[in-house]
Amino acid sequence: KSGRGPVFWSDNCVASSGSPHGAASQKGTIVRIAVITRDKPGHLHLRVETRDAHLAYIKETGIVEMAGPFLDDTEEMCGSLIVLEVENMAAAQAWAENDPYNKAGLFESVTLSQWKKVIG
Repeated sequence: KSGRGPVFWSDNCVASSGSPHGAASQKGTIVRIAVITRDKPGHLHLRVETRDAHLAYIKETGIVEMAGPFLDDTEEMCGSLIVLEVENMAAAQAWAENDPYNKAGLFESVTLSQWKKVIG
């Protein structure tokens, strides 16, 4: 571990309701947030070692709508796309910060972005 955590950032504009980062404007409103991560190069072993804890966290928290790893040219896992159903961006950031992969130091970067499901 380098001792330096991943860079967390959200790339959302101010929502039309005036709420920053796509935050829900009414209590109980659910938004979808895409959590896009990129692993540190050469850290596949850390992903594999932490995978069971990561999958248990997904199941335990119950807010993941869909998820899966990105694959590199050799079809090795190198990042993740996770779609959360949460009340606001702060809840998504808290989830991402507590993900066992993040706590283990796997990620080089983490991006959170509000996402709208259109097909599927």
